[in-house]
Amino acid sequence: DFKEKTKQEFTIEKVSIRWNGKLQFSDFYIEDHHGDTLLFMKEFKTSILDFKKLNNSDFDLDAVEASQVYFNLKKYPNEETHSLKILLNKLRKDSLNKNKVLTRTSSIEIVQGQFVYNDLNKDKSQRIQIDELIFLGSDVVYQGDQLDLKLDNLKGVLVSPSSMPISVNGNVHYKPGLLALDAFEVNSEENYF
Repeated sequence: DFKEKTKQEFTIEKVSIRWNGKLQFSDFYIEDHHGDTLLFMKEFKTSILDFKKLNNSDFDLDAVEASQVYFNLKKYPNEETHSLKILLNKLRKDSLNKNKVLTRTSSIEIVQGQFVYNDLNKDKSQRIQIDELIFLGSDVVYQGDQLDLKLDNLKGVLVSPSSMPISVNGNVHYKPGLLALDAFEVNSEENYF
């Protein structure tokens, strides 16, 4: 049970799964360890490509679509890391002897999103917030602690410290202690990096 393992709320209002593997749910909610919203998705759609692999923690998904997504990372006072890492560490403790989770999808699309990162140990002006978020990615592979994806486009309005439209694309490889960006481009109005 998620709540028993993590001491955090997790709810899904409606789940639909069809015989052909199409999966859809709405009002997906996870709270952080202080009772604030960590993640909310109004709608999530995908298809499971191979049900047999699910027993081995292998999630092979067709295109993933999510809308009205709110992702709220916080690092609370006197804590070493942010709320998502704390949740993942709680879940990892229970799965040390199990197969490493493997998740693959050909594409991911997030629309009407908002991302917030707030380190409550620092000045409020260092809060990062991106509104009107659109995220388009492809060739996504997540296994263990590693993530690889082609970031086709991430667009939004960087709200802090001042309002500024941004667009980002490139290849991303992440594992603990390493973030590698290849062919990475950042655009903001007339600025291009």
